[in-house]
Amino acid sequence: MHDATRAVSEPTGTKMTEKTSKSNITVERAFDILMVFAEDRQVVTASEVSERFGLPRSTTYRYLSTLRAYGLLEEREGGGYKLGPKVFQLARATMKSSSIVNVARPYLEELSSQTGETVSLNQTLAGEVVVVDCVESQQRLKISYVRGSAMPVPGSASAKTFLAFDPSIELDAFLAEAPMRKYTSKTIIDRDRLSRKIIEARKLGYTINDEEVDEGVRAVAAPILIGGRASYCVSLVGPSVRISSAMLKEYGEMVKRCADAISAAWQEVKV
Repeated sequence: MHDATRAVSEPTGTKMTEKTSKSNITVERAFDILMVFAEDRQVVTASEVSERFGLPRSTTYRYLSTLRAYGLLEEREGGGYKLGPKVFQLARATMKSSSIVNVARPYLEELSSQTGETVSLNQTLAGEVVVVDCVESQQRLKISYVRGSAMPVPGSASAKTFLAFDPSIELDAFLAEAPMRKYTSKTIIDRDRLSRKIIEARKLGYTINDEEVDEGVRAVAAPILIGGRASYCVSLVGPSVRISSAMLKEYGEMVKRCADAISAAWQEVKV
């Protein structure tokens, strides 16, 4: 009886081991696909995944479809895949424990108090711009952001900041494949014109969104330079009835000083 029982149980254990091994390989491959975006990739195509990992096209689409079904990837207009909303939910959970949030918070609060407008700390993540922390305006008419939400690329002031001040981003290559969606009559969809605006912003030290994403909304943003790279930025946003075109320069300088102060404070913490 004991031998018979052992004879039955051994094949079962072998099958379970094989099944577990296959499951592990599947999870590892899905993780590998997601990690491609950690290489500062905004969009990845099925053919790139297939070629990179030596997968049959049918298997590649099965992986991508599963990741899309779980909200980890999204299909992009014009082809390819980008990170999905579930990734940003995970990022939001990580951000809550991020020490840079603790360092930046008092500076964000001070700038919001000085201007009366909403101020946010934003991060670039795999070609997207994500809200890390936000201090809302106390005014009745205000602009609000949800932590972990993504901002339009390349129209928002924050997106322009990363394009202008992050040396790891090839501006021309990025703009060549970025979807140029027209949100308002002021949205810049001409790639050459947008490129010139971004290059000009490097001299100013900040970028501007003059009703280019939402009518009646203006914003300015400046980079938090860490090791010469802008992985984070500070953004100030408010209604155009309070922020006139003439005020954008003044607010731009204030946001720049705030970002520089956060950068200096962060360097002290990391020493």
